[in-house]
Amino acid sequence: MTLAGKQTNLADGATWIQEQYLVQQTRTVVRRFSCGDGLDVGDGDEVGAGWGTGLDGQIETLVTHLEEKRVLLLSAERGAGKVAAALYLGAQLRQAKRCSKLTLVSDSLDRQVRIDVRHLAERDKGLAGRVIIFRKPFGRADPELARLFEKTDRADWEQLTARLRQQNAYLVFTADPKDAALFHGRAALQGFLRELPPHLPTQLESGLDDKLQALEAAGAAREPLDALRAGRKPLLESFHFSSSLAEFVDFFVDHFRPDLGLDDAIARFHDSSEWLLQELERDFEFWSFGFTLALAQCAPNAQGIAWMDFDRLHRRVRQWLRRDLNQRPTAASEEEDDDSAEIHPALSEERLLRRCRAEIIKDSSTLGDVIQFRDGAPPQRLWTVILERHRRALTTILPGLRELAENGADDLRSLRILAAQILGRLGEVDPHRVTFPLLERWVRSDKGRHHGVVGPLFDGVTGSGSERYRSLCLGHLRHLRRNGPQGALHAAIGAYSWIGDHDLSHAMRELGEIAREHLAPLIGDMQQVGKLLADLERELRAPDGVDDRDSLIACHRLLRDLMGLVYENKKETLLGVQGTLVSLCLTAGAIPVFRGLLKWVEAGGWKTGVLIALMFLHDNGIANALKASKVEVDSGGSQAACNPLILWVAAGNDEVRHTARFLGELYESLTTAHGVDARMQRYCRESLQGHLLDWARDAAPFPDLTAPMRSLFEALATTHEGKFREPMARLLERREFHDSAEPRLRAFGASVRC
Repeated sequence: MTLAGKQTNLADGATWIQEQYLVQQTRTVVRRFSCGDGLDVGDGDEVGAGWGTGLDGQIETLVTHLEEKRVLLLSAERGAGKVAAALYLGAQLRQAKRCSKLTLVSDSLDRQVRIDVRHLAERDKGLAGRVIIFRKPFGRADPELARLFEKTDRADWEQLTARLRQQNAYLVFTADPKDAALFHGRAALQGFLRELPPHLPTQLESGLDDKLQALEAAGAAREPLDALRAGRKPLLESFHFSSSLAEFVDFFVDHFRPDLGLDDAIARFHDSSEWLLQELERDFEFWSFGFTLALAQCAPNAQGIAWMDFDRLHRRVRQWLRRDLNQRPTAASEEEDDDSAEIHPALSEERLLRRCRAEIIKDSSTLGDVIQFRDGAPPQRLWTVILERHRRALTTILPGLRELAENGADDLRSLRILAAQILGRLGEVDPHRVTFPLLERWVRSDKGRHHGVVGPLFDGVTGSGSERYRSLCLGHLRHLRRNGPQGALHAAIGAYSWIGDHDLSHAMRELGEIAREHLAPLIGDMQQVGKLLADLERELRAPDGVDDRDSLIACHRLLRDLMGLVYENKKETLLGVQGTLVSLCLTAGAIPVFRGLLKWVEAGGWKTGVLIALMFLHDNGIANALKASKVEVDSGGSQAACNPLILWVAAGNDEVRHTARFLGELYESLTTAHGVDARMQRYCRESLQGHLLDWARDAAPFPDLTAPMRSLFEALATTHEGKFREPMARLLERREFHDSAEPRLRAFGASVRC
């Protein structure tokens, strides 16, 4: 689910706020993985892999492991064919009728999709009777998966295994040795981690012979084939799996040079980041393809890019480089200067991908094609090479990227965002001549679309491996928002929604300072005007004692106008901060944001607490924005819409406790001796009760959500020395909790012990 259309009603004509939400259309809401996010693999594909030839005993050992443990962490070297092996295991289980459904592969997931294995085992009806394979899941920095493998003890693993056995389900996670090494010291995991058994020497030999013969029949050059045959013994000693050996053979033939030794070639095969672009320089088409793919993966934890965005970007980068560096098409391609020219069949997509160590996979969540480097060419290390060796190319494409980010067509918004991200990463070459001028140009602009790309610019900045560069840019953004024009403050507010994806604590600290300096005083000002209004209203209602009633009425109108002006002066800042908080809730989860907001109250006192309460509880506030951001959950075999806040609260006891403390703090701020007038208190109390009712109604159809929501209600009754007890009792007395037309809600209300 994207953020499109979530809060456009908040914009009220403020173009920079509208742009903030439009730019966020390309970002996804944090949600749980479900079986609908995977791709079924048919029987023919499973059995056709032929992976287990000659390994019957070892395969049976892995099958027995899956039968017993139900979770397998499968480790092997890059290119070993771990997914093929897992598919083969799935085929064996199906043939033995130990599972009934096709194997499901999760090949590429958005980083906002969290793999919550416990919830999957408990709630996802699609899991029953199938094997799910998670391909390279540990490179996604998934907090749910990290929590599973780092904190689950033996008892919890046994409970999870029992639940998977009830579902007749199996989970396989593939891992490289460096990922698996993180779990070697964890005793609770030792029974789940298995090394993929290597292929037999005879299998490697026959696979090598078959591969060389196929290449020879296809017309491959004789010299590299002879070099491979001469190095047969070291080849067979260096590789343990037929798939990785075959991939190396293709690699060696593609990149062969008479002076390239076999040992050097093997080292380059395992880590191509240092040499890939240098080797491709002999052919501009190959080089521009690899260069653009590295450019496009500039954000932290980059794992591929949508093919459509990549292709559009590649066409532009290729044109800019040709024009300004006088790079002409190769004889093989015979391309025209026109950007729309097609690649010659000799440089077809397949060959481009192979030479650049790239692959196209299907995003199992969106079903879109995603292009990424194959194992061995991590984009972070390639960016280091680009920054050190390809500065001319970077400065050549900089004007084009800037123009694209600033003025790209509305239907190319994702490409505009990508251009801004690349600029942020590219700025490490010289922050004072690249990043800072761009930042100042955009924040001083009167165009909302320029403010909107400041966030993506910082997304690229956070992808840098240089802590000094990141700190310098974040410090400059702070300086601009403190000392620059109003547009700088607004642009910074929007940027913190992106920065918070990678450093939530920093974003919340900066937003908290903005709230204390620019918005909390608004509460005091409006409170003072409100008191004067209340005094005047009492005077106007008094039967006597009024010498000049007309003057009092005029003063009353003046004060009301003054209150409107006080709000109008800060409206855009208020709505911007609120919108960024909604965005952070949707992309990071609401509970960490609640913890950050509690720190705001600790630092800013009751005025900040009242401010947060108003942002959270008013009609177009945070709570209603989250309510509108429904996510699909399984309800007895069918999908039902649910408020994501319910799911976040249900994640554990800590989440229940933090939510109760947050809501209790809001209530206490509203009822403090320094608080707001009675009308505002009443409005906020009724709003809070209304939201609690909605949350209970949303949770009621789901047994695993009902219990945490009951715990939240009970925790609210005891938080803050019981100040919430009476309001909770009044809430549970409402007719909705006793209405026979809503039996689930009625049962929920009866189960709460306040």
